[in-house]
Amino acid sequence: MDLLSLEAPDTIDIHLVHPEIGHLYADEERTQPVTITVHSPGSEPALEYDKKQQKEMSKIIAKKGMKGIYKIPFEEQEENNLNRLVALTAGVKHMEFNGQPVTVDNVRDIYKNPKLGWVRNQVSSKISSWDNYLGE
Repeated sequence: MDLLSLEAPDTIDIHLVHPEIGHLYADEERTQPVTITVHSPGSEPALEYDKKQQKEMSKIIAKKGMKGIYKIPFEEQEENNLNRLVALTAGVKHMEFNGQPVTVDNVRDIYKNPKLGWVRNQVSSKISSWDNYLGE
């Protein structure tokens, strides 16, 4: 068996699901799903982002030792998590926020909004496991 035939795709679409409404669509006919496309853990953008984060951690360890990692403030950890979500977002379809189309350039506003945490949770959950990229 050629393992290359089992490679994960570079991206997948997440069809957003509202906790009460269910799957979201931009039209009444339900033909235009509201989606966020995310990069897989093995994609170039994900590998580049993770490499950048490893370099930052190495700097902290070099400066403060291992204890420095455990002293990273909660706000900084949250910002790092947010930055990763934004970096791994490849596209957005059929979504508006505050009257404007949502794009990869402004998706941070969606992820930062605590009242839209269900969106952030879905994206975060999807990008956290290789299983979500396999067998789709």
